[in-house]
Formats: sequence, C-alpha cells, structure tokens
Amino acid sequence: MSDVSAIIHECLTTDLLEPGVELTEDTPLLELIDSMGILTLVGLVEDEFDITIDADEVSAQNFASVKTVTGLVEAKLG
Repeated sequence: MSDVSAIIHECLTTDLLEPGVELTEDTPLLELIDSMGILTLVGLVEDEFDITIDADEVSAQNFASVKTVTGLVEAKLG
C-alpha cells in the first residue's frame, strides 16, 4: 500500500465509515458511503494533499475504491 493509499484509507476509516467496516484497496466505496460522504472525502483529500479536485473529476469511476481515489490523487500530485 502506497503512502497516498494509506492516508486515504485512514481518512475513510477515521472520518466516514462505521467502526468495524473492513476496507481494502478494492472495496466498492459507493456501497459504503453516500454522495455526501463522497463530497466529504473530496474535502478531506483536498486538504490532506493540498490539491484541488474539479467537479468533473468527482465521478463514480474516480471514487469507486481506495485504489481509484489513490490513482486520481497521485495523478494530481504529478
């Protein structure tokens, strides 16, 4: 697990998911959090990595799993 992935995982387990929910890099996030949760995750990720996620990047494809969010963040970080 990369550092980016570990931070995203921590944001999810600490701030968005119920205690005891098992989360892997491939767990479907849209089955665990609703649209408000996705927006909260966007804010957390933007703050944590000092990046901006554009509205058109907030999609089911980019926020499908920890792995896809990690890919988006890593692309933004260059």
